Amino acid sequence: MWAKHKQQSGFTIVELLIVIVVIGILAAITIVAFNGVQERARNTKTITAVKEYIKLYSSYAVDYDVYPGSGNYCLGTGYTDGLCWDNRVYAENAAANTGLLNYAKSLPNPSTTRVYRNSVDGSRAGILYVSPNNLRYQLEGVDTQCGIPGATRTFTAGQSLGPECNVTVPDPAL
Repeated sequence: MWAKHKQQSGFTIVELLIVIVVIGILAAITIVAFNGVQERARNTKTITAVKEYIKLYSSYAVDYDVYPGSGNYCLGTGYTDGLCWDNRVYAENAAANTGLLNYAKSLPNPSTTRVYRNSVDGSRAGILYVSPNNLRYQLEGVDTQCGIPGATRTFTAGQSLGPECNVTVPDPAL
């Protein structure tokens, strides 16, 4: 008499392990790609904000022959503890913000994601007006370029997790 064998259906343990490994690899690739997209989006947000501030400062200077505010101060809002640059006391300047709001419905806001610089200065984010006539901004990514014609690196990416860039706006008195 013949023995009846039940035909088994399903996957072997080897097949299941191969599928799990493939899914893991695809997930890792997706996460790495997604992180790069977020970094580029934050950098684009900051570069766009710098370009908008250059236009706002130029418009203000046409009417007043000076730039708004005095000293060094943060541009934009939403910074952690109101500070944008290092562990120093650079904060938002209400007078400058009010003056610039005459030329725009709202002020452009850069990325406020902190980028580590070093153990002395801590981290930076966003845009800093540096008297006279300079806008400094912090980007993410070691190989990132400043993204604005005429902008220069003032702190190399090898010393931090992203470049610090500087763009000089025209002297309003000229």
